[in-house]
Amino acid sequence: MNQPLRQVLINCDDMGYHPVINQAIIEVLENGAAKSVSLMAAGPYFNDAVERLADSGITQVGVHLVLAAEYPALPMRPLASVDRVGSLVDENGYFYRDMQQCRRVLNIDEVRTEVECQIDRVKQAGLGISHVDSHMFWFEEEEAGREVHDLLADICAAHRLPMRSKQNHPAQAIADVRMFWAGFENIEQRCLQYWQFFQDFEGPLCELIIHPGIEPGRLAEFTGTGARRIADFRFFSHPDLPRKLEESGIELVGWQELGHLRPVA
Repeated sequence: MNQPLRQVLINCDDMGYHPVINQAIIEVLENGAAKSVSLMAAGPYFNDAVERLADSGITQVGVHLVLAAEYPALPMRPLASVDRVGSLVDENGYFYRDMQQCRRVLNIDEVRTEVECQIDRVKQAGLGISHVDSHMFWFEEEEAGREVHDLLADICAAHRLPMRSKQNHPAQAIADVRMFWAGFENIEQRCLQYWQFFQDFEGPLCELIIHPGIEPGRLAEFTGTGARRIADFRFFSHPDLPRKLEESGIELVGWQELGHLRPVA
């Protein structure tokens, strides 16, 4: 009897946040395990990310929409002028640190304005867009409310782009979304956790979100999650990983294999 099809799309989140994240993601993508990446148009190191992508010949990215930025050492501003999106920023003109702060005051039209600016910046950089997702899942209903979630679905439909959501929605391309974040801070334990996931995964398709990073000292300058990011980098940049997963019956796919990738305009 044939084994059931088990497909995993591995997506590298947070490109554009910091050079040590950008470089880690490039190395993971070049290794071949991950075939998808999400780029922060509002990220403080967006230009660095675009240059690295170009050097590696990567032309398709997801748009990692930002409406909240958790690290005080790496604050982010909206791309739209503050007079157009004033409800989305604090007294210093930066995004709030979490969506619950923003949710109390956000204006839905201003959310649309900023989202369109972020999608447009990625296009203006000459990159094709594979999909749309969100930093810290901010547009999920439990974070920003149903109205915002429906707005993002409408925007994705208008752009003919699949979106990542933890909720069932027609614009959502992959129903099963997995992410291992909190817990298993020890690098070895975190790597074992990933092996266990691949062994237990029954299919048919899921998206696995990862957060690679390198250089522990530089990561520690802005985040306490460095060990998680280092573990993700070590596991998914290992040169034997694609072969081992294939031998275990896992097919690593990207948006092209799923039929959602279109040529860069």
